[in-house]
Amino acid sequence: MDYLTSSLIRLTSSLQQAIHGSPSSSATGDVVVQELRKLEGTLMRIRAFLRDAEEREVRDESVKLWLRELKTISYQADDLLDEYQYELLRRQVEERNIAAEAARRSNSGKRKSTAARISGKKRKSAGDDEVCISTTSLVPLKHLLLLPDDMLDRIKKIRERFDEIDRERKALNLADLGPRRDDHYDIKPLPTSSLVDESCVFGRVDDKENLIESLFSDMDKKLSVIPIVGMGGLGKTTLAQLVYNDSRVRQHFDSKAWVCVSTDFDVARLTKAIAQSLSNGQCFDSNELDMLQRKLCDEIQDKKVLVVLDDVWSDHQTSWELLQKPFGSALMVRIIVTTREESVARIMQQPGSYSCRPRILSEEQSWLLFKQRVFVDGGFIKETPYLVGIGKQIVQKCAGLPLAVKAIGGVLRYETEESRWGDILDSPIWDEIGTQILPVLKLSYDRMPSYLKPCFALCSMFPKDYRIKKDMLIGLWVANGYIQGRGSKTMQDIGEDYVNELHQRSLTEGAFSSNLDEIIMHDMVHDVALSVSEDECCGVVLDTEVDKCPEISSKVWHLFVEIKDSYSTGELMQILSWKEPIYLRTLVYVDDRAELECEDIFNKFDKLRALVLIHSGRLPISSLKESNMTCRLLKHLRYLKLSIKNWEMLPESIFYFYNLQILDLLVPPGYNFPDNIGNLINLLYLMSGQFVRFPESIGYLIHLQYLESGNSDLFEPLLRYITGGPSTLPLGIGNLTNLRTLPAFSVGSDQKRHSGKGIRELKKLEKLRGYLEICSLENVTCADDAKAANLACKPDIESLSLHWSSYGRTSFDDDDELDFAVLENLRPHTNLKKLEIFEYNGCRWPSWLGDPSFCKLTSISLAFRGEFHDFRMLSQLTSLTSLEVNGHYSCSLLEDTVHDFQLISSSPSLKSLSIGGMLCWQRWDVVMEKDFPRLTSIYIFNCPNLRRLPSFHSLVSLGLEKCDNLSVLTVHFDASSPSSLSRLSIRNCPRLEMIEGLRFFTSLDTLFIIECPLLQIPSHDCLPTMPLYVTICDGYHAIKGKHWCSHHGHNYNQVKLGT
Repeated sequence: MDYLTSSLIRLTSSLQQAIHGSPSSSATGDVVVQELRKLEGTLMRIRAFLRDAEEREVRDESVKLWLRELKTISYQADDLLDEYQYELLRRQVEERNIAAEAARRSNSGKRKSTAARISGKKRKSAGDDEVCISTTSLVPLKHLLLLPDDMLDRIKKIRERFDEIDRERKALNLADLGPRRDDHYDIKPLPTSSLVDESCVFGRVDDKENLIESLFSDMDKKLSVIPIVGMGGLGKTTLAQLVYNDSRVRQHFDSKAWVCVSTDFDVARLTKAIAQSLSNGQCFDSNELDMLQRKLCDEIQDKKVLVVLDDVWSDHQTSWELLQKPFGSALMVRIIVTTREESVARIMQQPGSYSCRPRILSEEQSWLLFKQRVFVDGGFIKETPYLVGIGKQIVQKCAGLPLAVKAIGGVLRYETEESRWGDILDSPIWDEIGTQILPVLKLSYDRMPSYLKPCFALCSMFPKDYRIKKDMLIGLWVANGYIQGRGSKTMQDIGEDYVNELHQRSLTEGAFSSNLDEIIMHDMVHDVALSVSEDECCGVVLDTEVDKCPEISSKVWHLFVEIKDSYSTGELMQILSWKEPIYLRTLVYVDDRAELECEDIFNKFDKLRALVLIHSGRLPISSLKESNMTCRLLKHLRYLKLSIKNWEMLPESIFYFYNLQILDLLVPPGYNFPDNIGNLINLLYLMSGQFVRFPESIGYLIHLQYLESGNSDLFEPLLRYITGGPSTLPLGIGNLTNLRTLPAFSVGSDQKRHSGKGIRELKKLEKLRGYLEICSLENVTCADDAKAANLACKPDIESLSLHWSSYGRTSFDDDDELDFAVLENLRPHTNLKKLEIFEYNGCRWPSWLGDPSFCKLTSISLAFRGEFHDFRMLSQLTSLTSLEVNGHYSCSLLEDTVHDFQLISSSPSLKSLSIGGMLCWQRWDVVMEKDFPRLTSIYIFNCPNLRRLPSFHSLVSLGLEKCDNLSVLTVHFDASSPSSLSRLSIRNCPRLEMIEGLRFFTSLDTLFIIECPLLQIPSHDCLPTMPLYVTICDGYHAIKGKHWCSHHGHNYNQVKLGT
């Protein structure tokens, strides 16, 4: 509750100032200000009492009802204040638009339009198409703030109801306890940990070994199913992951698939998921079961296959038998099933076969897991004798359940006071646990700081096992007021902290290992989140198999709806309309059907703070034309995400959501944003597709902090040329002094941009951080313009990418001095960690490249067209770990240059070296023992005259591509010390005849040989062990590749690359 009242007080205060400072409706305005001040006083009193209610574990139904009523009336106050805010923002925008129109008319009046003289008609004004107030009237809008007639009455009624609630709290004994201990809680950075690190798992060695042994037993059986059965929180999924990732399992099976099943045992969906997982993510468009099963048959033909079906609930015999049908084409299939239900295990398991039932952890194993979670190296909980004694008693109460131990450890790692540990030990919640884990997970919630509780509860609106995108989740938190900016930290920064904290409290997991870009919740954690949300959150998935739409509570505030197949939204909308969900603040709507039906959404839910529409089909024009009229009712909207692949048009009304803070649009390449995007003056985050064009009105978005574009490599060079860059930004972008991210800035060349002077727009953007790309630098015609960009005064930029382009350039010879001067003046701050320079045509390298003051620079990538032979300056960068040098085909590489690379490579930190595009490079002969002390990876490409390479001593990865004249490769030739090489990739080397020293490759696990038709391997120099991954393809000579593999005793899996 505290998060709601505090946000209301801040909003009330800001609105009072805005209204009080307005000379509009004097009498009415004064009364409104008086009423708002009274409302603020009441809110401040109730806020103190809410601290007491939140400190308690509220079980009293009367207190719960009181809190519910308070929350309801608070939202009504929030709605009302939002309407004021909307009107104030609207007035501000319209005053500005009128002033701009007046200035335009004044300028146009000084000269007659050529078009008007020709046509004899008045030129249409730029503002005639806008849905603003009429431009025919130039009355100052500061006198036109007209409040709705019922606004004052609504404020009085809300305040009176607040006063009643205030009086009711006395009967509930709610006292003012003063500030909570976590009111000013600041998130401290914690050491990171890996979710899939085997060292973080205890007590599962025997289970793992028994399970692996069962996979390899009964080899004559074509199909075998091994269930892992046990209660929630026991670690079934963790055990399956340990087996799935074991090196012996990887070597034994040709293909593996991991599929999360959950409650939806849809055979077509699961067949598709298995096929995609086995084919490394290859997409299959069809949803027809017959076609999918045929695809799966082809994928597993004559292979040994392992499939893990995680979290299975359905014991429907017919569905299970249907799912098994394609497995008959495989050589051998082993299926691991994790489930809580014994009935599932009986249905899937063959009689007499092995099943795994993990035991609970011993006290010693539980304690080891607890210690790892709580007493972290570098953390702020010290392992004192007192805490160890209390901790062991707490662990004993967790009854050997790993998830319970992790959850309680996630609570205690934040509790620095010894008394708090005692409070948890003495909590009555342990009396309820028995064999149930929910009470201890509920304790994790109870001990959570107040700012995190609503964020955690909102996660329950998503279905179980749903992969929640981190950025979307943070957007929902922002829109609902759960996050407030603090100091120099943006709301995005704080949201990232909240996501990390939920993870560190073991309440969420990364959907992909420890990467938290997408997160999921354990089923039982989801149950806790759903229970504490008290009907405020709801997730509904509808498809043709659902007979009836589940009941949706009228109390729901946050709703997730996913509609599949041809299911009609009619019943859903009817239920929502009948229930009158007037409190709905959040709607995430996922629709997989051909056309998106969204009119009803805009009509019904006009109080939305957050709206997410995700659609893979087509958004029809008719839908948007109708929605344009109703969209304007969404005055309260803070977050709008439209992920729709096939746009016909963008709703114009979007640009009149004045309260909007986050706008996330998936628009097609080349999209032109309209001028009225400048209306969104409250916008903090703008995400769009790549290669879009922005108008100059974007300069009005002075609060904008994040301007991001999507990633697309398709036809990127051509699109850069056509559109002017990844995101074409106009003059005026320099006004956005609050910008933190600007991934790509394109220097324009047209007259309006003053021939490349647009780069000066970067001067005032001193808060930029992270990654910055500046492209089309060939359009900078004056080196002083580059200096004005002032990159040296942007200390938070960690990665800088500088691009020149060959498109549109007629000559390179005349640009070398200018390119050098431009690059010299683009000196970055010494905090830089990564530098990329592409298509550079300068006559030499800038003086700052290689400056020892760049002590944090770890990665450099240089792509150039000039004749460069001096790279010695890079040897001064002692922190450099990765270097990539890519010359143009006209470049030569002299012997002195090779020595430069060896000098650079003697750096104590360099690990990766990539060299390409060197036309005249022929030999690299001399490599001494002292050279390349830490170098583990070399990649050489597009060096057609290279004939010989030396052997390297410590390489882990070696890649060669398009080295046309290379005939012999000696990677390692020392019998006394086996090679450390684990990856060898050779592509398009048509004259390569021999690889010397293969018999020393004892660590090789990945081998790619593509289009090397002359390669021969003598029988005395074969590989000693079988690599895990082998790809051999000699163009059309597939039979020869298969013979080569057979000669070395490898399984052959032809991958047709370049054929």
